[in-house]
Amino acid sequence: MGRVMKRWIPLLLVAFGACGGESLPNVDLGEPLFANFDEGVQCTLAQNFVPETREEALAAVRWAIDRGHSVRAVSSPASCSENDVICPGDEGVLLNLSRMNRVLEVDEATQRIRVEPGVTTGELGDALHEAGLSIRVNMPNRDFTVAGVIGTGAHHTSLRFPSGMHDYVEEIVLIDGLGELQTLTGDEAKGAAAHLGALGVIVELTFQGEPEFKTLHQVVTGDDTDFENRIVDLAREHDYASFSWFPSQGSWTLRQHDIVPAAMPGEARNTSWESTVGEQRVQARLADQTNRDPEGESTMCSIETVRAADDTLSHVEADGTESELETIGFSHQMFSSNCSGDECPWAHVKIANPEIAIAVSDLPAWMTRVREILVARPTCFPINGIVIRFSAASESWIGMAAGEEVAHVEYHIVRHPDEGEHEQFADAYDEIHQMSLTEFDTRPHWGKNFAATFAAIDVAARYPRFGEFLALRDRLDPNRVFENEFLRRVLGTAEMNFGPGCAVSRQCFCQEDSHCGLGRTCVPGSLITDARVCRRESR
Repeated sequence: MGRVMKRWIPLLLVAFGACGGESLPNVDLGEPLFANFDEGVQCTLAQNFVPETREEALAAVRWAIDRGHSVRAVSSPASCSENDVICPGDEGVLLNLSRMNRVLEVDEATQRIRVEPGVTTGELGDALHEAGLSIRVNMPNRDFTVAGVIGTGAHHTSLRFPSGMHDYVEEIVLIDGLGELQTLTGDEAKGAAAHLGALGVIVELTFQGEPEFKTLHQVVTGDDTDFENRIVDLAREHDYASFSWFPSQGSWTLRQHDIVPAAMPGEARNTSWESTVGEQRVQARLADQTNRDPEGESTMCSIETVRAADDTLSHVEADGTESELETIGFSHQMFSSNCSGDECPWAHVKIANPEIAIAVSDLPAWMTRVREILVARPTCFPINGIVIRFSAASESWIGMAAGEEVAHVEYHIVRHPDEGEHEQFADAYDEIHQMSLTEFDTRPHWGKNFAATFAAIDVAARYPRFGEFLALRDRLDPNRVFENEFLRRVLGTAEMNFGPGCAVSRQCFCQEDSHCGLGRTCVPGSLITDARVCRRESR
């Protein structure tokens, strides 16, 4: 439906008293269903507003409050979150802020940039670049929006400085649970920037930039003998360090960036998501189809072999030629790539990547436990191996690196194309995940993990300053307008009613055979006997 027609809908509803006389504000309407980027999460809504201005957002929130609806906000046409943190519930109202996407001001004197919530991280980097500025960290995809990125504590990788974009927020303007504008500044803004949508609807953000810089990018590979005792030292040697670990291949790949002066020659750019035939896109689709083969584990391992051998830079020079060995470019172009439609690696497949943050001091022990599980249950990680990134300690209250330096650990799971079926190695993936949650004081990524993850542990207790977050929530949202099922799950107040097949979608970790769906039974893990996993009856 076109924009003009959408404008007529609320006016007609006002005129004719739709919904028992509840007149809608003069704000564009979206569809009554909202889905994330791969449609793995779908939200049904009472109403979907698409405001273009602060005033329209205020009108929509006040309309929802007056009628007792819960409210959630997203800032992208298709959210990149992989769970229901984005959903307000069947009787809730969604505000899609993707049209509020203007860069409002770049102050070269203070090196700050003020933007609306729907500005993408790529657009943020471009605007800073035009002013001769950079931001210390950026995201791997240019299409992520700034409000979405900070809301779930998304991050880059570094042990030399905090790696979340929320760590560089200086001011937040939001609509609170009473329908009023509030401004958070200084330490409060930094503490609350990772916010889970629980504090209000963000309408403006200010980020701290710095003088522009470039990075020197290199790819290094190695044998993984004693890797768990070397990885942290290797990470500390560079400004930015991201590892892909392939235990079954006995190898690792390090993609490292180091800051160099902006005056150095080189204007390369990142092309990591612009996959070509034979690379990530084809590998993801092959893994997707291999899930249908009961004997397909060996094929998955063959995909991993190909992936582990990839030591390309995934960057091109300014003239379009592929970079070799090392390359230099402006940080906003070196860190971020993008893709569209069928060009994206995840096109036509669903990929889960449960991520946890673990104290850097615990990383060697965690890696040792993973090795032990893989001895008991040989397993492959065909898409990028086990990815390990880092962050220095953050001032954020509930960012994953709150108060301590952490390693961010994740692996990508290509979900089975048939709903209700387990993917290859599902039992091993779930055993590793449960081990991570119960044996280490890990923090789950807010936007990437399953319902089962947050139901299994007391997440809030793992953040020493979570009480400050809740106190601010009490002040900004005393009537819980912005509460949803996801937040209730995090706080332990949700009713968890697990039914047949809940372990397939990872709404639960199985406790009985019916949770596993057809053809699988609920059994102890291969090594971690306290873990409960679904395994084929013939295994």
